[in-house]
Amino acid sequence: MKQIKFRAWNKEIKCWEYFRLDEIAILGTSYNKYENWCEFTGLKDKNGKEIFEGDILSKNNINSEVIFLETDAQFWLKEEDRALAEIDIRFDEVIGNKFENPELLK
Repeated sequence: MKQIKFRAWNKEIKCWEYFRLDEIAILGTSYNKYENWCEFTGLKDKNGKEIFEGDILSKNNINSEVIFLETDAQFWLKEEDRALAEIDIRFDEVIGNKFENPELLK
């Protein structure tokens, strides 16, 4: 079963922090110091790195952003217009994310 967890950018110390679902509920007022909440897809890239919403995957020099498509209730690769579950992730690599590395999508 997929572990439900998230990462969020801590605006105060300028770094990603990782949370399980139950930890988010107890953040209280400190929740406001975070932005860019991204859900874990349950998948890892070819190097074993966890893939989160907003990550940029590269395969054969083609970069694509991981998005959550609400109409299908699943993660997709935006630039490839394909469901993440349909792709063999063993050949893909997380090279950054759209928040810190937007130039990778140009």
